[in-house]
Amino acid sequence: MQRPTGETPEPLTDWDVIPTWTFADPNAEITEGSASIEGTANDAGTEVTWNLRDFGGADSDVTMTLLDNVALTESVNPDGPPVLLGQIANNPTHEGFAYLDFDGNVVPLFPHIAEIVYDGILVPFVVKDDYNYRNPDTGGTEVLMRFANVDPGFYNVTVFEGRTTDANRTGRVWVGDVDGSGAPAEQNTGNYSGINSNGQILAWGQPRTVTVEINEGDYLWFAEQEDNSGGISGMIIRSVDLAPPPADVTASPGLFKLDFGSVENEREQLDADGFATGEFLDPLSDWNVIPTWSFADPNSEVTAGSASTEGTASADGAEVTWNITDYSNEKNQNVTMTILDNVALSESLGLAPPLGQIHNNPTKELYEAVYDGVIVPAVVKDDYNYRNPDTAGTELFMRFAGLNPGQYNVTVFEGRTTDANRTGKIWVDDDASGANGPAEENTGNFGGLIDGVIAVDGQPRTVTLDVGAGQFLFFAEMEDNSGGISGLIIRGTGGSAATPGPEPEPMPASKVASSSGAITEPSVVDFGALDGDASYEFYFTAIKDGASTAVAGNDSFAIKLDQWNEQGVFGTTAFGVADNLFTAAAGQSVDSVFGAPVHVVVVNDTGAGESRLYIDGGLAGAWGGNFVLPGDTKVMGARLEAATDHMGAGSVMHSWATYSGKLTGGEIAGIFGSLPEIVVPTDLTEAGEGAVDPGTPVVGGLELSAELPATIADGRVVNDTIVFNTGEDNLDNWEPFSSVVGNSVFVVEANTFAEDDLFVNQNYAVAFQPVAGGALVTSAGFYGDDGTPYTGPINGSRQNGNPGRVAADRRPGATTYVVGGEASPHLFDPFQSDGRWNLGFDRLGDGRYAAVQSFSLDPSTLASTSLSPTLDAINGRVTSGEAGGSQIGRFGGDITVLDNGNIVVVADDRSQVLEPSNSSTAVILAPDGSVVKDSWVIDPRDIWSNVTSYLGGFAVRVHEIIYFHDNEGNLSGQVDIVNDLPSELIEPGVASFDTGRGDSTRINGHINSPYVYLAGAMGILDAEGLPVEDENFQSVQVVRIAAFDSTKSGAASFVGSAVVNELASDLSGDEDKSFLPGLGRVNLASDALDRIAVAYEGTLRDEFGDSIGLAQTFVRVLSFDGQSGEFGKLTPSFFAYVNQNDIDIRTFRPTVAMTTEAILVAGKGEINSGNDPDQGPDTPQQATFYTVFAHPAPQADPTPGLGGTGSNLAISVAGDQVSMTWDGTAVLKSSSDVSGPYSPVAGATSPYQTAADQSAAFYIIE
Repeated sequence: MQRPTGETPEPLTDWDVIPTWTFADPNAEITEGSASIEGTANDAGTEVTWNLRDFGGADSDVTMTLLDNVALTESVNPDGPPVLLGQIANNPTHEGFAYLDFDGNVVPLFPHIAEIVYDGILVPFVVKDDYNYRNPDTGGTEVLMRFANVDPGFYNVTVFEGRTTDANRTGRVWVGDVDGSGAPAEQNTGNYSGINSNGQILAWGQPRTVTVEINEGDYLWFAEQEDNSGGISGMIIRSVDLAPPPADVTASPGLFKLDFGSVENEREQLDADGFATGEFLDPLSDWNVIPTWSFADPNSEVTAGSASTEGTASADGAEVTWNITDYSNEKNQNVTMTILDNVALSESLGLAPPLGQIHNNPTKELYEAVYDGVIVPAVVKDDYNYRNPDTAGTELFMRFAGLNPGQYNVTVFEGRTTDANRTGKIWVDDDASGANGPAEENTGNFGGLIDGVIAVDGQPRTVTLDVGAGQFLFFAEMEDNSGGISGLIIRGTGGSAATPGPEPEPMPASKVASSSGAITEPSVVDFGALDGDASYEFYFTAIKDGASTAVAGNDSFAIKLDQWNEQGVFGTTAFGVADNLFTAAAGQSVDSVFGAPVHVVVVNDTGAGESRLYIDGGLAGAWGGNFVLPGDTKVMGARLEAATDHMGAGSVMHSWATYSGKLTGGEIAGIFGSLPEIVVPTDLTEAGEGAVDPGTPVVGGLELSAELPATIADGRVVNDTIVFNTGEDNLDNWEPFSSVVGNSVFVVEANTFAEDDLFVNQNYAVAFQPVAGGALVTSAGFYGDDGTPYTGPINGSRQNGNPGRVAADRRPGATTYVVGGEASPHLFDPFQSDGRWNLGFDRLGDGRYAAVQSFSLDPSTLASTSLSPTLDAINGRVTSGEAGGSQIGRFGGDITVLDNGNIVVVADDRSQVLEPSNSSTAVILAPDGSVVKDSWVIDPRDIWSNVTSYLGGFAVRVHEIIYFHDNEGNLSGQVDIVNDLPSELIEPGVASFDTGRGDSTRINGHINSPYVYLAGAMGILDAEGLPVEDENFQSVQVVRIAAFDSTKSGAASFVGSAVVNELASDLSGDEDKSFLPGLGRVNLASDALDRIAVAYEGTLRDEFGDSIGLAQTFVRVLSFDGQSGEFGKLTPSFFAYVNQNDIDIRTFRPTVAMTTEAILVAGKGEINSGNDPDQGPDTPQQATFYTVFAHPAPQADPTPGLGGTGSNLAISVAGDQVSMTWDGTAVLKSSSDVSGPYSPVAGATSPYQTAADQSAAFYIIE
């Protein structure tokens, strides 16, 4: 299932889009390159037909034809019939699934979400929020939709409208002939608009589903009923296994409806302002309600006059029994439900018997559903009962006795939309204790989340089974310490369960395709021609790097090593449809395996209707579904183009193979037994290929150990320090950025949770660390217009957003720093002191963009003062137009401060105001936020970071081009990092710097130097120009750094290059030993003397050269001589942090800041907060932290201060006046004592005069 990405929506690939259309020209409004599909009008101009795609199968000939209900149109106005002309697209409300109040206003304390699930299908907000309406929209008319060539079977037809100002929207669904015979006289969908029957706004929508049966030659029909308000946003037609229920479900042979939880039924109603009204809902008359109850007193919570049902406890207090009502016409009065503990399970866990059940309701969707033909009121769906105590792994049995023999549908559901997984077991038993139940769940997940996305209509699960005379029906409610059961429906079908036929003989499996060697990064390979029964074999070592990890997949389907959202088990995903989990076989495990070699085989058995999972040669579990992955397939990830569910840096696919047919258990065990052993070192030093010469410590303040990689022996200024720790796991896209204010205070910026106690919404924060050591101070990233820190939600549509940015003025004595973030300040009150958001450009109700704010930092107190309000950096001056979507701009891009103190902001601009594509767009601002040069496009492509200032200007890397600019923003040169570099370094496709947007390859420079440095991972060529390979015949990957002279352009700007990590002579290097970890992201910083600290993610390797263990962060410090173009090595590669071991400590996503005396490295991961890595990590996942250590060659900073290299302070006296002049913009300071302290002279600029009215005064400039 596709995850929310925060991207401006690309054309939909898994929806057919019908734009505005007319019979005269159905395709006039189709935008080239969009997802809109073309229709064909008939000769009479009365029908338009579209070919539809089957996104879940191979039904390729389905068409949809739209036409007028002519008879109805003529009856509305016989004298002037409002004949159908076509449909018009519209969207008066922009929910984007925002939380709204009852007046329809966005409630900013809650996040917008990008998509939702209807009937198990992912629905992006761009589908839900707009709609088509009839043209003309005369009330009482209809647009008819006729679907032809739908394969025979049962189907759910789901219709919805996103608009939240349309009080009622209904339609008719039926199956008939080509002329629409058999149509119902009245609507049969129920209201599918964005407002329920009580007038309450449902920002998540109110989809309605009707189940139909289609036979050969039948047509599916839908009549969109026009009422002069609103229209239809979308329709989903999905094949299902269950036959449609009768139109009147009371005609079923038995109908029992149980509502667990009475909190919503008996809640006092509130008015639109949230005040109690003293009114209560009428008690339900057609549901048995089970309130909070206990074995000791089952009726203590039964309210007199309510719908709650009284139960009777057994004499031993081990069971409670309720008489339940048959709401069908049969009126079976002999049915009871008894709830009891799964005693054997509790005893095996050493637990005391349960006390009963407690009702709860943390979410209120207000959605009235229809499950298996039964109307489920919102008060039934929204609350639930859970086991007391709710110990994970326990079960409560519900035993139903007295059912008449026959076939029944048993439907279970939970309304709560914050419970990721809810399962149960349903079976028939002759034993009243339920001893013969299944070992594993058989309902599937019936919680209100699908793949982490809210399913507003719920996820009811139905199991069909036969109940014989005298048999008991059982349901086991499986407790997982989260959620419970909202309701249960038992409906007789009048049918009989089919008897399964004999198991088909397995076809012998034959190999179709296989790997030729190890693969170290997600790659698309050819799985060959596969269909039906097939086997997929993988041998890999995976590193975890996200909320979901795939073994292999294409754009439709994936085999998951770790199912989203970090469920820790194997599964499968049909993108846009559902996530599934493997169920463990008896005594086995389907838990995810990270950090160790594992052999995995998935056998797709179509005859059995299941896929079996084998781990390390043995059957581990199964999933009740089938799939096929033929042809081009990505291994170590999913989706062919997008970076979806990738394994982390350092992962290795040792081998893979595909087979036509089903491998047997014996064959799989034999394959596993013949695999080569992958050795995982137990100590990090085993992975090194030797040690640097011991003895003499590195010159300067930093001393390193002798082994390779080295560790810091002396010179660590600040141990690993966690910042912005909320106690909750940070989100996947968050990572820190860093800079240095002047040359005295390091600043680290990162995303964190807003202080609203929800741990859902993001904000930004900064931490200030004195370069010389000492206590840190943290502050909010953004301040409100009143100058106070703002810690509330700041993004209107994306909480797992891109990392924020920070940059600072690096001139000695400077105090300016700048924070940037992808944010929506126009939506929040603290940023509304003026009219800057009301100039005419519509940022929408959920728009987000590159927001920035500048500050001054007091270096002695580390207190911040805002210099500018929070601004929309790129489009803050635009006076007209509307954003095309929520993602107006993003970081993507970066911020840098020039050597004159002005600020350059470069963003990934997606507004299309200046350029009709995503573009790298820049603006230059003064420290007070005023515009020096307004926004201009540098390159019409996207960007990640890769912005830096240097002496006299700044550089921006966009893909393969580094653009050089002067301080005024004029382009002064550029260099192609592939084609302008020497051929002995670069071979495109073999050995070259990354030419993508820049996540893993970065640039940096310093305002005291004209050189720009580029660093990233790449291959390396030998003297003959061939790729260098190691002893395992794998291409050697190194971290390379290159230097460019910003005063030149093209190939002339290249000055020199070097390999950063150690490379010995046997691999074309010049060092004694090699250090070749599996490489991830690279980052760097340079100081005023052209020394460069390069930090890189790496995983150590085994004897075969394959990456193992968790990612660690390494650093090497180099020097550069611009005259010779040579790089010197000031240190070997060493571990950046105190925390280092690749067993359970992970440090990655480095950022670097440095002065001529100290270096800061920040990152994220899981570490030991006490700096004792042998004790293992104790932080939340992906915590933010930093460390500071001494420079290996500390020297004074030669960068000119705010007043320039020389002060030229001149003082003269004339009479009682003292006159002073000085060069530049330095600050004049005075003191009454020569030794200070000195304080700035208020308002002093050169020339400056003051009265000679003191006995003595001393002046300096800084």
